[in-house]
Amino acid sequence: MALPSKRMRYTFADALTWEENQRIEIIDGEAVMMAPPVRIHQEISGELFFQLANYLRGKGCKVYAAPFAVRLFEKDGEDPEDVDTMVEPDIAVICDPAKLDKYGCRGAPDTGLQNSACTSGPACVSTGSWTRRTNLCSPSGWRTAATL
Repeated sequence: MALPSKRMRYTFADALTWEENQRIEIIDGEAVMMAPPVRIHQEISGELFFQLANYLRGKGCKVYAAPFAVRLFEKDGEDPEDVDTMVEPDIAVICDPAKLDKYGCRGAPDTGLQNSACTSGPACVSTGSWTRRTNLCSPSGWRTAATL
């Protein structure tokens, strides 16, 4: 799977033009390709989603499973061309409905979970990308980030 084009910096506006079946995150303007998850990853993520959704039913929070665009640093009024970081946590919990739009979540989710059932091999994000991705949590205001 190739990037849509070779460029120095990507934004959320670019992501909106990419094919829906392409799994690409944008971290500080760099497009990071993601391979499809392995089966056990999907089983674990599916069960976690099911349990969280049942627990949070009627409590004012929504649970979303990947692919779900989280634009960590997007501010009110910013255009997609200005947003250079978009990640897709395996599970995102959003309790503030004002953060939700038709594309996903503007700003940090209240909770984000990343299933680490895939820890090595070609289907996993490289260690460098994973480190960069997890380092985004604190400065974005992401209150809880769990790697399972």
